Amino acid sequence: MPELDDEFATDVGNFKDLDDLTKGIRLALESQAEEDTRQKLDNRVVDEVIKSNPIELPDFMIENFLNAFVDNIKKENPKEVDEKEVRDRYRADAIWGLKWRMIKDKISELEKIEVAETEINDYIETLAKRSGKNAPVVRSNYRNAKKRDQLRYQIQEKKVIDLLLQNAQISEKTSTFQDRKKAQELVV
Repeated sequence: MPELDDEFATDVGNFKDLDDLTKGIRLALESQAEEDTRQKLDNRVVDEVIKSNPIELPDFMIENFLNAFVDNIKKENPKEVDEKEVRDRYRADAIWGLKWRMIKDKISELEKIEVAETEINDYIETLAKRSGKNAPVVRSNYRNAKKRDQLRYQIQEKKVIDLLLQNAQISEKTSTFQDRKKAQELVV
């Protein structure tokens, strides 16, 4: 094992010394924790919106979604796929996703939430800058109309969730590592 010293810090990355490496790791961990917290909050808001707006989905809609899902798995996975198992396993996710999509689309319509082409281009540029040397590859990937539509959907979804968060009554609760560990044990 190499020694944890300034030489090690300069070898593993673009760091001046061990203190700089420590700060870099701390910032990365804090950033990841903030992103995880934001994702959990977004999911919680979506869950609450779905619970507050009960929608009965026709069976054919759920089946069409699951058919497309199974077809995608078959295309990506050359091995034999147990369709019944896939359908059973992802049925609840399909229902949740369809309900959210209907609600999101209605909110977008009522609030006139749209995504301009410039927003898509700006997002692609942000992704390209983060990728560094692979920026041209990232840009070329998003020339495809289907991928641009996926980005449009993601950006619109984020705008809807941001709107919901602005209008939500949220109370903050500080949790400790032990609290999260207990919650994790309950889930597993």
